[in-house]
Amino acid sequence: MASRVAIIDTVRQGTAQVERTFGSLTDEQLRTKVHDDERGWTAKDVLAHLAARGSTNDRLVKLGVGESTPLSADAGMDDWNQALVDERTGRSKEALLAEFRAVQDALIAQVQTLPDDALARPIPLPPATMLLGDLLGMAGGAHASHHAQAVEQAIARSAGPVSGS
Repeated sequence: MASRVAIIDTVRQGTAQVERTFGSLTDEQLRTKVHDDERGWTAKDVLAHLAARGSTNDRLVKLGVGESTPLSADAGMDDWNQALVDERTGRSKEALLAEFRAVQDALIAQVQTLPDDALARPIPLPPATMLLGDLLGMAGGAHASHHAQAVEQAIARSAGPVSGS
């Protein structure tokens, strides 16, 4: 399992990358389609998804301290994520970034206060099982960074080739 310090560092790195990526995006760039699947999230939808992670983080922590039941493979995560994004449709980029920062700060506070045995608890997440500490680092850091990178790539693709002078 990653150390408490490493988990917090990972979360902070994810926070910094999201702030760098989304902080300078224009309204037009926020409308860039990032995913081509059925729901087709835009960059702003991705930010809304990241801002909405607080309830997911809380659920994971409850699993770690034995206050919740494990997640099932048919938990409907896609629908749940979409509902959370839809709740945030009218919010500004600044409001979403502020909510995201608050979620990340709350996650760091939870990691700082969780007992070591909770951080080391295996959490079943179909199809695999992960230790809570590793899962929280992934959820707050790697997950956020992955989404930020996907947005950066989508914006770069939408900009097209730069014409010569």
